[in-house]
Amino acid sequence: MPSPELAVDLRGDFTGRMPLQTTPTPEGRSTFTLTAGVIDDDVEAMFGRGYCHWLAGAIHALTGWDLVTVDTRARRGEWQPAHTAVRTPDGRLLDIFGEHTKDALFANYLKGEVYEARMRTVKVENFPGDVLTDIDELRGNPHWWARMFTGPYQGVLLHYARLLLRNHGHSEHIRPAGIPGRATDRDRRATSVATPRPSSTSTHERETAMSAMQDVINRLIAMSGRVPVAALQEAAATEMPPGAVHADAELLTLLGELQDVMGDGGFAYASELYETFSLARAKLEQAAQSHRQMQMWLGDARDAAARAQQYLVSAISHHKA
Repeated sequence: MPSPELAVDLRGDFTGRMPLQTTPTPEGRSTFTLTAGVIDDDVEAMFGRGYCHWLAGAIHALTGWDLVTVDTRARRGEWQPAHTAVRTPDGRLLDIFGEHTKDALFANYLKGEVYEARMRTVKVENFPGDVLTDIDELRGNPHWWARMFTGPYQGVLLHYARLLLRNHGHSEHIRPAGIPGRATDRDRRATSVATPRPSSTSTHERETAMSAMQDVINRLIAMSGRVPVAALQEAAATEMPPGAVHADAELLTLLGELQDVMGDGGFAYASELYETFSLARAKLEQAAQSHRQMQMWLGDARDAAARAQQYLVSAISHHKA
């Protein structure tokens, strides 16, 4: 059993945005802003290049999947744990960046001075000592990952563990105790003692209620499939029209040629030509800035739609329970 200070409620979650200040990650970052339902640069930097071991520990708690650690070694150096992922039922390796093969994951670390990598499956209770050496006193405790992520921060960690699983089609592997809003077995026992089911409820009434709930679930599933996340992603990735990019390059070339023709001056309408060419380029730059702003807004719309889709999935899972 976990010690009192590591008490874990796997239903923990969070919404909105949360700023975090942490000890510096290996790449030197210590400040992050996390947005619920979104895996962005801040989330990848935190859970992919800083706290990957802890994320993997939370995913294990939700699924029971094996933890797999990548160790690296520089020339004349010692083996050092570099990254931890979980092994999915089909043998792929899942981390905040997605699913990978063993070779693809190795390729991320065989760079620079690193010339050798290995992979080992580590029992969750042995992580203190075998992977993380500053929490040896927690060896044997499968909830060691909760030492750093306590209170509301535990909800953040579990939120991204569930989000990653759902994004990659593994929702059905999340244990019932890890679904937000779903009662644990202890909660059910307490409820069954306090409020026993009335004996007067007829079979017909129960069947009617079940049918109505199934209708709700079916409608939620249909809605989930219609959320236009892919369309918004495609729109957000649309680049400036090629014609506009070509026109800007051609105007820049013409400006250079005009300066050569003008020489030391004396060319009729020289200043007017230069100003109008420059104005055309300035307007194209304004168009490019507006396009970038549009891409940002479309990206925000995509992220919001993705969160809505995830909440639909959560609602479906809750009502199926």
